[in-house]
Amino acid sequence: MIDAPHTRTDRRFRLGGSSVLRHVAPKPVGIVSIGLRQQTVTILGAVGVDVHVLSQSPLAVGQHLTFIVSSSSRGPEIAIPGIVHWANPEGTGTEAGIALQEPIPNEIALKLPGCERECIRYACRIHGKMLWIDGAPKSQPAVVINYSRDGMCMQVASAVPVECDAQFVWWTEEEEHRIDGVVRWVIGQDERFLTGCELVKEPGYRLAGVRL
Repeated sequence: MIDAPHTRTDRRFRLGGSSVLRHVAPKPVGIVSIGLRQQTVTILGAVGVDVHVLSQSPLAVGQHLTFIVSSSSRGPEIAIPGIVHWANPEGTGTEAGIALQEPIPNEIALKLPGCERECIRYACRIHGKMLWIDGAPKSQPAVVINYSRDGMCMQVASAVPVECDAQFVWWTEEEEHRIDGVVRWVIGQDERFLTGCELVKEPGYRLAGVRL
């Protein structure tokens, strides 16, 4: 079994002049193993092959690791290899998105209340251009503001037809990258439009420079 620290939080509330001890449910914890080093992480979200964690030690995009968590359905614990595709400093630690090589058991899934999404969205800001065909090939500047395994959201100046094929193009150190999708929704926002695309060939981790 994982030797995870005791994380239950106790809080006292004054009710009718007496001190009553109540338990506030903690976030679940797991372990990430990097080489010979292991560290405990707080699980902020987990669904399918996506895990969103908070680590008190630095994690970096492109880092390979093994995610370990207790499981009642598959033995005392499971260990799944993965790679960090998103990292954001948070206080003294790091919030990180991990893409696993196989899905986690449903018992471990942790979604936001009322959210039925089968993947987790990650904030980003990647400048490039959007290409699509509307009678003739067209393009316009675009910024990807978040991505998930299955999709991305672009901010553009002009609305494009829903259900059209689209491509986002961006550059890193003079190298060109492209990712393909289908426009599923368009929402006006001030003088711009948020454009949601379902990715059709490669997962959204590609936008972070990570290939599985």
